[in-house]
Amino acid sequence: MLLSIVLEGKINLIVEKLNTTSSKITVNTRYTLIRTVVGTGGIDMNYRPIQTNQVETIGFDFNSKGVFNGGTECVATGRLEQEILSLVE
Repeated sequence: MLLSIVLEGKINLIVEKLNTTSSKITVNTRYTLIRTVVGTGGIDMNYRPIQTNQVETIGFDFNSKGVFNGGTECVATGRLEQEILSLVE
């Protein structure tokens, strides 16, 4: 069996001017996680292995979690967003 997991992310950085001396910066992230499982799902009538290929995609935001079929959870920790904000302080 072969398992592949790909994580993609899109970051929106929003800068809002509050007044002449201050601004508000917000970081929003959208994650996409793609899980691919390739394996053998039995044998056919000629005793050859039957390949299976299962691909599942979940998406979740910076303040939530994504759940694959079967219950595996992926949870955003907020570390990426905090790291970005710490660079602009």
